[in-house]
Amino acid sequence: MNKKTFISRISDSFYNGEVSLFLGAGTSLDANFPTWPELLKPCAEELGLDINNVSDYFQLAQYYINEYGESELYSLINERINKINYNSKSLDIIVKMGFKSVWTTNFDKVIEKNFENQQININAIHDEKDLSSVNLMNRVNIFKLNGDIGHIDKIVISKSDIENYYLNHELFLSFFQRELMTNTFLFIGYSFKDEIVLKAIQKLHSYIGKNKKAFYAIMIDKPEDRNFKFFISDLEKRYNIKILLVGHPDEIQEILETIKNKIISKNVFISGSLDNFSDEEKAYKISKAICEKLIDSDYNIVTGFGKNIGYYVSGSSIQKLYSINEPNIEKRLIMRPFAHDMSLKEDTTYRNNLIANTKFTVVIYGQALDVNNNRVISNGVLEEVDISEKQNNYIIPIGSTGYAAKKVALNIKDNITNYPYLENYIDKLCVENDPDKIAQLVLHIIREITNNIINQ
Repeated sequence: MNKKTFISRISDSFYNGEVSLFLGAGTSLDANFPTWPELLKPCAEELGLDINNVSDYFQLAQYYINEYGESELYSLINERINKINYNSKSLDIIVKMGFKSVWTTNFDKVIEKNFENQQININAIHDEKDLSSVNLMNRVNIFKLNGDIGHIDKIVISKSDIENYYLNHELFLSFFQRELMTNTFLFIGYSFKDEIVLKAIQKLHSYIGKNKKAFYAIMIDKPEDRNFKFFISDLEKRYNIKILLVGHPDEIQEILETIKNKIISKNVFISGSLDNFSDEEKAYKISKAICEKLIDSDYNIVTGFGKNIGYYVSGSSIQKLYSINEPNIEKRLIMRPFAHDMSLKEDTTYRNNLIANTKFTVVIYGQALDVNNNRVISNGVLEEVDISEKQNNYIIPIGSTGYAAKKVALNIKDNITNYPYLENYIDKLCVENDPDKIAQLVLHIIREITNNIINQ
């Protein structure tokens, strides 16, 4: 499959809310975690084997257990897997894509740590008894098919573990097969060598028959390996796994970044605050008009719940979503209120994480009160604009509402060459006062930019 078609299909499936992610060992490499050969090389050396001639690492682990016992193998693995540094560029991109369900055969904690670094709540599920928590709202479910390093005596590492997998993990596999049935899967960094996934897909296809469900995978090409060519062909023909082959791991990051940008191009962050109650009615009408127009055009609203503006945005969005019987309100409207006891540093981190999953920042008002109750420009809104700039968001300030929005609009006007997407619209944004016309203008700008992103 060519790159453009692959990216388009994954992005379209994601818009429909039906993509699950499956991560293999390859996704932990840029966090400097070992590959399977690197992990088990000491085992091969002690057994007098050349790791380069080993193709079945589960069998190698079994040989080592047979000779030296499980505790020796667990000690070796724990020493090489339990690390402090979990930073991964690939996973940083993946976290910002907004997956709700992640499956993995990795037993390290790299995936969980990267989600936690973005202050995203997770359910780490590595045992049948953990499955009762999978439906908790606003959490990402991370299913660890091969166990977790924190419970090393239960990890799947040997040939015996693989052979008995369907006997010992029947409930886990039932959940996996259910999701294979309902969702499109994207496989990254996974070799398909342990047969757990292929057997589950094979079983699924035996129920479905000729209408085989398609899955997608990104894999690094091995042009000199003739066996690999046949292996890829087999994955596509027997399992209907559409493969995108790349030449280097860095290319995977580029593809993920492109997919992420297409996905988040549907997410609009609305930044604003208002302590001046004399403008309350107008502010509400503008917020409502913008939210309704965006929702009608299949865009999603993200808000940090700035004073008053957050209430107007969330209230009008929920009202609109209920009126159209939207089944997935949590996806269409993301609200993350700030805690009152956050430090300035925590505020900044929170804003960074909130804006990271968006592509557009609409600025409304941005007014606060100082210690003497004087109306001033909101520093929090200005910080959100600054963060948006650094994260390459498209900034759309409603300058006619004044305060921070006006300041940002005038700055853009003075530096319009840096904001070519607003060249034809910045003057209108500074003077238009009619809520419906403002909303129509904002939607027109966003649509124009979105079409350019999609057609890239």
